[in-house]
Amino acid sequence: MRKFVIIILTCCLPILRGFGQELTFFSAEVEEGVRKHLNLTESVPISFSQLDTITSLDLSHRGITDLRDLTMMPNLRLLDLSENMLDDLQPLALLDSLEWLDLRHNNLKGINQLFYSTSKKLTIDVAFNRIRDFTLFGTFSTCSFTLEGTGLQLSENAPILEIYQFYSDVDNGEPVICYRGFTNLETEFALDCGTLHQTATMDGGTYRVMLSDSYGMTVMATLSNEINCDTTWVVTPRVYNIRANQEVTFDTELPETYTIGYANANVGTVEVEGTKLRYIAPETESNDMIYFTYYKDNRVKGFSQLTMNNPEDTGLRDNVVDNAYFELHGNRLSVRLPSVKVGEKVDVKVVDAIGRQLVNYQSVAMTSPYFEEFVLPEETGRMIIVQVSSDKVRYIKKLLNTNNY
Repeated sequence: MRKFVIIILTCCLPILRGFGQELTFFSAEVEEGVRKHLNLTESVPISFSQLDTITSLDLSHRGITDLRDLTMMPNLRLLDLSENMLDDLQPLALLDSLEWLDLRHNNLKGINQLFYSTSKKLTIDVAFNRIRDFTLFGTFSTCSFTLEGTGLQLSENAPILEIYQFYSDVDNGEPVICYRGFTNLETEFALDCGTLHQTATMDGGTYRVMLSDSYGMTVMATLSNEINCDTTWVVTPRVYNIRANQEVTFDTELPETYTIGYANANVGTVEVEGTKLRYIAPETESNDMIYFTYYKDNRVKGFSQLTMNNPEDTGLRDNVVDNAYFELHGNRLSVRLPSVKVGEKVDVKVVDAIGRQLVNYQSVAMTSPYFEEFVLPEETGRMIIVQVSSDKVRYIKKLLNTNNY
């Protein structure tokens, strides 16, 4: 019976598309995610042609139970449905272009409803569900399936531990530890770093913990219980007195297994030499700020900054002086620069946290005093660094992709 329902839906969908361009959704949660992806407000209608442009979509953490709306997006290749409330996958069988599917942390007891998918290759992550029988999965399908996370499905009481993030950061000049993870283990997790010793809550939420008594040091942070352990190194913010034209090398004291990715300065020049930073001050006396990230095995481990102080100037320049605003939704970057007038030109450079350049817009004329939107590559990662500069302003801003959390 299920197969006939799918066939009927497949035949009727082109007809429904022909009756008009505007559409309504079965699921408010799916619609909200689509609007966020397309950067559309609630008052703007969505057309079928707009859905045709969507090839990757993040619908995680939305409490979704109904997937019928996805049948209107035939070009979906990458789909994140993790951490929802799904127990029915039947509509996904119509997505012929699907190549990667994240179904972690749902209410699935089986995935046999994907029998009728005609994709040639499909990778599915089904970790942290209640699936215990895979004997019929894919039996009648021409699709080449790759299953991930299946080792945790053999028992409903199997131990679960997943640390999504564990890295250091700087918040208003103060060092912090950021982590996000989930576990069903009863053993207590602890977060240790320098003089910090506290219980770590592992319930899937994101936590930012302020450090203390660690300035001018590079210290190791540990997230652990009696069995499992994850670590990162914290390069705390530091202040130096630097003269004009002075060259100096700073040792981050990171382990050799770590790599410095993005590194930049507001005014001077900074170069990466292993785990060291070589800074060349500008020709005139000026306060400056160095921003850099570091990672291990392509996993971001930390963000930090160094303040270059003109010893004759006791005041530090504020990098954001006019309520500048940056926001990232999926692959769309919104920038507000109140001090830049309409028609004035800015340069926009975006890199990921390990230094790979995503875009480099040269001499872009601002068309609005409030927001200017820039389209980044579709596969933009979770963390990016935006550098905006003109004759009047210069900003360096770290952003987290809101579609990935």
